[in-house]
Amino acid sequence: MGSKIWKLGFLGASAVAFNQRKSLTVRPTRSRFLLQAEQLKETKEVRPAPRPKYATDQCILVVGTTGTGKSSTIAKYTKQNVVVGDHADSVTKQCQIFPDGSSISNPVWIDTVGYDDSSQVDDAESFKEVLKFIQEHRLLKIKAIVWTILPQERKDARLQRQAEFINRFREEAIWDNVIIIAKQPGSFSMHKACQGAEEAAKVHCNNLEDIRKLGFTYLDDSIPDDFKELLLSLDSEKRKGMLYLTEEEVYERINTAIESIQRPVRVIFEDSECENCGVQGDKRLLSDYCHMEQLFQHPEPLNHYHPKELKSYHPLPTDNYHPGVLKLTGGPNQNCETVKNVLFAMTPVMGLLRDSTEGIKTGVIAGLTQFVCYKLNEPLRFTFGCCGGEENSHGCKTSFACCRTAPDTSGCMYTYPCCSGGPQAVGCTRKFLCCGKEEGISGCEVVCKKCEKKWGTAAGECYKKQHELRKIKS
Repeated sequence: MGSKIWKLGFLGASAVAFNQRKSLTVRPTRSRFLLQAEQLKETKEVRPAPRPKYATDQCILVVGTTGTGKSSTIAKYTKQNVVVGDHADSVTKQCQIFPDGSSISNPVWIDTVGYDDSSQVDDAESFKEVLKFIQEHRLLKIKAIVWTILPQERKDARLQRQAEFINRFREEAIWDNVIIIAKQPGSFSMHKACQGAEEAAKVHCNNLEDIRKLGFTYLDDSIPDDFKELLLSLDSEKRKGMLYLTEEEVYERINTAIESIQRPVRVIFEDSECENCGVQGDKRLLSDYCHMEQLFQHPEPLNHYHPKELKSYHPLPTDNYHPGVLKLTGGPNQNCETVKNVLFAMTPVMGLLRDSTEGIKTGVIAGLTQFVCYKLNEPLRFTFGCCGGEENSHGCKTSFACCRTAPDTSGCMYTYPCCSGGPQAVGCTRKFLCCGKEEGISGCEVVCKKCEKKWGTAAGECYKKQHELRKIKS
């Protein structure tokens, strides 16, 4: 008889578990934890944190995929009226607080946004919602995280995402406060029902020997009446061995697990700043996007210019020249010729006015004057009026041949020494207007190679990579 009951119980539990799993749908999720830290800060500015409404600063977070019994577990422990879904769509659209009905000083329960739910809220949005929620309500001490799962022996992608989600609240240390609850463990083996979740958790914490594991099927309206009546007729220990529990027994086991937790884990927000994109905030909330790679560029275009200033010069060298004009010089001595002509004219006069002797003397003198004048005559030639030099003589004055200015005067023309171009010549070299550096020199501004935004500014959705973080000193 006993073996028949055990076999019946096994088949019944398997049927219930199959019906529950059949309604679940696995939906693809987007990249995990794509949060902007600024979003949390904006929330704090727009919606200031209200004063605590509860006589505690501790909370119990319930985390799990839609359909794993999150809301049901909260309802049975807190005795609160919690809407429980019976299909794959998530009932929990946002975080909700449920005080412990037994005492207002006990930690409050928080029902988190469901994973893979009908509203397609991804892991990142769920995590952001939870952090915002517990911060706004000043419930930063996590007494426990109740991780509701479906029985599974192998860790799949969903369990790994949930384990990573939990670990981000306080890396590694949070696992001392985690309670795994397997919904409807049809195999009646707690180890096998929680094995997949344990393997996913070990990725983040190796010391999981004492992790708290619970599992049960609720004796509620989800079980057919005839089968429920049969279970209640069994010995309570046998029924508990089959993991079918009443609400009081569920409460007792969960409460025992919670009370075994020594101290709550405080959620610490530690601000850091990325040196590449300038984003600030807790590293758990930062976006996966950053800038790709540095690129040095010039924001302004190239401009032609001359590296050297205009300089005056003489296109022709200095030489000697005669500033005066050529003129014909030489011939009879004018003074002598004048005296001679006068004497010749006076000879007959002197002979008439006086005696013949005086006339003869005057004629002799005039003859002598003719000889003297002949001797005084100069040959005809061309000479310069400036210095009397002959036509082919060396110049009497030195100057530049181009402009006939003195050797110590500035040049008569202008040029750029860098290229010998004139004043109107286009610059022979190019430089950047932004910084004055010549062409070929690395840029004066650092930007992202992919999005071309300034390095150190917000990256948007530029490139997925790890941030180069430095802690911000408070």
